[in-house]
Amino acid sequence: NVYWIPNRSYFYFKFERQLSNTLQFSALSNYRVHALDNDTRVTSVSNYARGNLGIRDLVRDVNPAYNTTYFYQNSKQFRTEVKMLYTPTAKFYMLAGIEYRNSQLQGNYLNSINIVTPEEQGTFSGDARGGNQFALNDYGLYVQANQRFAKNFGITAGVRVDNNRIRQNGGFGTEVSPRLVVDYGAKGWVVKAIYSRGIMNVSNFTKFSTAGGRIPNPNLSTETINNFEAFISKKLSDNFEVDANIYEQIITNVVGVKALPNNTSQNQNLGEFKIFGVQGNLTYKYRNFNVTLNYAYTDPKQTKNDSGQNANLRVADIADYRINIIANYLAFKKLNINIRSNIVGARPAGPGTSVPLNNAQFPAVTLMNAAVTYQHIIPGVSIQIAVNNVFDKVFFHNGVRAADGINAPNALLQPGRNFFIRMNYDF
Repeated sequence: NVYWIPNRSYFYFKFERQLSNTLQFSALSNYRVHALDNDTRVTSVSNYARGNLGIRDLVRDVNPAYNTTYFYQNSKQFRTEVKMLYTPTAKFYMLAGIEYRNSQLQGNYLNSINIVTPEEQGTFSGDARGGNQFALNDYGLYVQANQRFAKNFGITAGVRVDNNRIRQNGGFGTEVSPRLVVDYGAKGWVVKAIYSRGIMNVSNFTKFSTAGGRIPNPNLSTETINNFEAFISKKLSDNFEVDANIYEQIITNVVGVKALPNNTSQNQNLGEFKIFGVQGNLTYKYRNFNVTLNYAYTDPKQTKNDSGQNANLRVADIADYRINIIANYLAFKKLNINIRSNIVGARPAGPGTSVPLNNAQFPAVTLMNAAVTYQHIIPGVSIQIAVNNVFDKVFFHNGVRAADGINAPNALLQPGRNFFIRMNYDF
């Protein structure tokens, strides 16, 4: 049995000011805490049928047994971003900003076996030099500009530079990510061609965790994605609008788990993926009521496997299609009612996919969520009541990592019907 209990806290401050007719300033700062509750646990059984116990254990008369591993984690991050928007003419704008993040991240989980207080009595495995907390400093600098060359034609170009430092000598260093968009719009039509490059820095847990017999790998580099996309939209009337886009993404240096001798493994930059997809939206608006229908088709392929060899595997855990229906109604200028339906196709796993050891089935599922928001109940204050999984559907997400049902669960039970209340104050 798996009971995963994440706790998240988030506080933010936002400030905006129009400095002149052509210059706008904005700043956003936030502080967040991510933790795992002490009662987060995974219970496993060691017996002869599952292969956890072998002939030597039988000779020693070892009895099958249940063991519960408790997990604890606590990580904190402060982030601040300042940006300026310059619009000297109707045909040109420039956006520039700088971002800074300081993070204190826990590397590996604190674990305790059959003891319910891992925060107090848990230990972590792996290299203990420098401890299990990692100080990270991230700097980002970006600029983007748009120029309209004619009434219906424009180009947007931008670049972002990121620098990452872990402690004194770690981190991925400096990465550059460009972006280019060419667009055309006339008579209700909009057409765009887009190229962009992006990176994703792997987490400290991915680098330093030793869960499941993994060997730490502090030298993991960033994963890189090159995105090619074409977009088209048409305003059919005052009430109807439709859009569609087609894309292909090439992802390299993807972190995968490489099997090593003596039942060990290590996260390495091994994999490559090619993802083709189509998305479409149909939107209807009438006065205070609007409905959006969204459809997405995805064909993800793994072109290099976890051994770094060429492959042609269906990426597991991703459905071929997803359909979202969203209805929103504003009554009495204050009461907002939102209903969302999510239809997710079957998510493949097992032989022929990127997770061949997971033999569980993940059929299509339809979910319903709803939220009611009363805006400005008093000046600046809004209250929202929301319910997720309205019909209390029982469904599972694909398991993590190898998801073999032995070292890692092959399926994760998702929350049933749940409620939350949120209060917002704008000033």
